[in-house]
Amino acid sequence: MTDPHLTFDSEPHEYRIDGVLIPNVTGVIEEAGFSNFDFMDEETRAFALKRGEAVHLVTQLYDEHTLNVDKLDPQLGPFLEAWIAFRQDKQFKPTHIEHRVYHPLYLYAGTLDRMGMMGEQRALLDIKTNKAEWWTALQTAAYEACVGRTSGIPRYSVALKENGRYKLTPYRDPSDFQDFVAALRTNHLRTTKGRR
Repeated sequence: MTDPHLTFDSEPHEYRIDGVLIPNVTGVIEEAGFSNFDFMDEETRAFALKRGEAVHLVTQLYDEHTLNVDKLDPQLGPFLEAWIAFRQDKQFKPTHIEHRVYHPLYLYAGTLDRMGMMGEQRALLDIKTNKAEWWTALQTAAYEACVGRTSGIPRYSVALKENGRYKLTPYRDPSDFQDFVAALRTNHLRTTKGRR
């Protein structure tokens, strides 16, 4: 669900409803310890994060028909090739691009990467660079719940690779959203009860 009262501040990566700070999907997953990148040194992690942000931006600009391919960093070329190949192979046409959503009952928010038509079927996608982690299932379930859990939108990750290929992974486990809610509840308990 989208709402005019939902605001996002990119620098601290904070979502608010009517000015009240609410948890975000990525933050809940990180706080639960699922997306732990401690095995990377700080420089490698910073590089990976920057590259992931750049790949997201390039695919967004491509989908919005505003990408200047002549000015594209050559290192990003293979990732864009992978995205274009995915779109062509699966006949994917986005209807929502980097779309902010929130859940009115559980009060969390996030930005889903893509939603649209994959052939004749609606699909919700999360774009990854090189590899999708297991917790992407929870992430996509959280976004799906925001746009209408009862609609049963098929969820996928699309991992764009440095060699110009992609890997499409479906997520079908109905307990994925319950697992996300458990992480959200744990996050809530840690932040509220832990202050006492």
